[in-house]
Amino acid sequence: MDKIFICSPYRDNIQTNTEIALKAAKAVMKLGYIPIVPHLYFTRFLDEDNQKERDLGIASGIDWMQSCKEIWIIGNRITEGMKLELQAAQNLKLPIKKCLLKNDGIKMISALTITEKISMADYVNNVYKF
Repeated sequence: MDKIFICSPYRDNIQTNTEIALKAAKAVMKLGYIPIVPHLYFTRFLDEDNQKERDLGIASGIDWMQSCKEIWIIGNRITEGMKLELQAAQNLKLPIKKCLLKNDGIKMISALTITEKISMADYVNNVYKF
């Protein structure tokens, strides 16, 4: 089965963002993919408030990203941690898709690939709007 990297907020509202990430993971699984959600895994034993441990968790998640087929952005905003993940996805030339969670699963909004004529910085700062 192909792996999908779930890129979604975590830090600012941990309880709500965890629920959203869990729902996204379940929806991805129901679509026949393996969800890779590093912020649900590494935060179980790394301290999100310790910058060194946070950086280690993000770097480890990016390492996992290398085995993924695509990156799916969940939510309506890009956080600092997500920016790092999206920059890594661009470097790895992985397809990036914007998604919305629905009651019955995930709805794909649009796809962004490295071949488009906008930079990732423009995408992260300007284009990501629902």
